Amino acid sequence: MTDNIYLASIYRLTAVNFWESAKTLSSTLELKSDGTPAKVTAIPFYFLISHAAELLLKSALLKRGFKVEDLKKYDYRHNLDTLLKELQTLGVSVTPDTVSLINGLHSQHQNHALILFQEYVNMSKLAC
Repeated sequence: MTDNIYLASIYRLTAVNFWESAKTLSSTLELKSDGTPAKVTAIPFYFLISHAAELLLKSALLKRGFKVEDLKKYDYRHNLDTLLKELQTLGVSVTPDTVSLINGLHSQHQNHALILFQEYVNMSKLAC
């Protein structure tokens, strides 16, 4: 049997480390005039942010009695939208900014789009 509070604490501490690392990277991001990243060097930033969001959502669910076994199910793994909806179902108030952030990160995080894109970029360099 897993202690939910202990695991939630580990998830939260790891998420905070990811978030702090992302904040450090954010100061070096090159942005286009519309605020979107100008270079693929933004990939580590988004990787850290999306994983921090996932761990914070899972931590919040665990603290509210959600089962660890359920978090391991396919429907919840790397699915930020489902994790957020489950948290809201439990009555947790979530700010519109947080919902917007989760919605923006969800697709690339669930499909590992950033990792796959980086692999493509690396392979393209090797082919030259």
